[in-house]
Amino acid sequence: MASLMKLLQKQPHSFSLLSSTMRSYSNEPLYDLVIVGGGMVGQALAVCVGQTPAMSNARVLLLESSTEAPPTTSPNQHYSNRVCALSLGSVHFFKSYGVWPLITSIRAKPFKKIHVWDACSPSSIGFSVDDLSDSLYSISSEQYTGQSHEEGLSHDALGYIVENDVILQALSNKVNEESNIEIKRGVTLKSIDHTQMKDSINNPWLSLPLSDGTCISMKLLVGADGVKSRVRKLGGFQDPVNWNYDQSAVVATLDIEEGMSENTVAWQRFLPDGPIALLPLTDDKCSLVWSTVPSHAEQLMKMSPEDFVASVNTALFAEFPQDQLVSSANEVLRNAISIVSPGSVSVRQLPPTIKDIEGESRGMFPLGFSHSPHYVKQRIALIGDAAHRVHPLAGLGVNIGLGDVIYLHEELLKTSTAGGDWGNITSLLSYERESQRLNMPIMAAIDGLQRLFSTSLTPFVALRSLGLQLTAAAQPIKDIIVNYAQRKY
Repeated sequence: MASLMKLLQKQPHSFSLLSSTMRSYSNEPLYDLVIVGGGMVGQALAVCVGQTPAMSNARVLLLESSTEAPPTTSPNQHYSNRVCALSLGSVHFFKSYGVWPLITSIRAKPFKKIHVWDACSPSSIGFSVDDLSDSLYSISSEQYTGQSHEEGLSHDALGYIVENDVILQALSNKVNEESNIEIKRGVTLKSIDHTQMKDSINNPWLSLPLSDGTCISMKLLVGADGVKSRVRKLGGFQDPVNWNYDQSAVVATLDIEEGMSENTVAWQRFLPDGPIALLPLTDDKCSLVWSTVPSHAEQLMKMSPEDFVASVNTALFAEFPQDQLVSSANEVLRNAISIVSPGSVSVRQLPPTIKDIEGESRGMFPLGFSHSPHYVKQRIALIGDAAHRVHPLAGLGVNIGLGDVIYLHEELLKTSTAGGDWGNITSLLSYERESQRLNMPIMAAIDGLQRLFSTSLTPFVALRSLGLQLTAAAQPIKDIIVNYAQRKY
């Protein structure tokens, strides 16, 4: 990658020459890149392109169906109920483009530990900053921008909990700083003419009608428009592989009891109907993500604040029935581990007690899995939830989407350097291969965990219980898990 950046610095005009040639084909407004979807992933790609010197002449259009401006959040404002658990890789990505200081100027909470335990067995596992590899802290930002300078990551956090609205606000501010990025709000695509993609000689660019009556041409169309992607549908992509989990996530902002010196642990307990998680927001507030069956989720939404708080505390602390065979097997394994490796047995920790719920912060949304067999076609690429969707139990959704941004941006850089065409299917397929190579294993793992922990059948409870204990005792395996999740995600 470093050699690529040096080449870019030697050929600063390679992209502008190509762009001027391209714009001679059409009288319609011609864009090098049109991004449909102004969410976190779509705006992140716009910022990438806008701030990369080798792409400074690229003309970018961001289409957003909503007429509303991005939300504004102040440090003293009530917390939103939708948050992200940003990995260190994602934090470094935001640092590389100057987005991270804007985020931290509003608010972001580091978490130093993750503690996971099973309600149906005595098993638990914990991860901490000690499990991180030192190599994570020496990634050059040249990897992302082509501007070489080292900016180390903090050694005292596994990641950061940040509200979606805060990330959107920071990205929007950066997008507005770039003179080569235009934004159209309240506008959607009407159709995509597939004959254009088949005839690259007579129709070199993609020409699309918009809902406001205008028509635009582009070199590359990127769908960042979510699970129900209009770009994916109109683009004629094969239907994604998808299924519902028969679960809904209930989210809320909670106040915790005083007594903790600092609130820097992310807690997750696997219940028979789905996991419940507490993510730190401040020293006295947490964000709740409770995945459960839809009927129970609806009950939780209708409860009084007092009953809701009581239900959360019960889910966190109550003793659930445990199979005697599973408990006995766990005890045997625990004793064996303590003999072979003294001090490596995971110790169960207690989460904070919930005191209250903040205002009208409760929300609910359905959960499911989705993966598009293909991320690209001639002149079209999908990123983020338009390409894939995962269960929130691992907190990796937006991180995987930002990984798409990184890999697509890398391919566009290579194509620009070679004086090529951004919409060429050959270079786009390189993005698809690289993203799917990393996305599919981690998506399969998340889906497998969801299924394994969503049953109370004895064989599966035994499997996951013994697996948790063994993983907790095997430091090399823990290191692999935590470092894999932190890389470009």
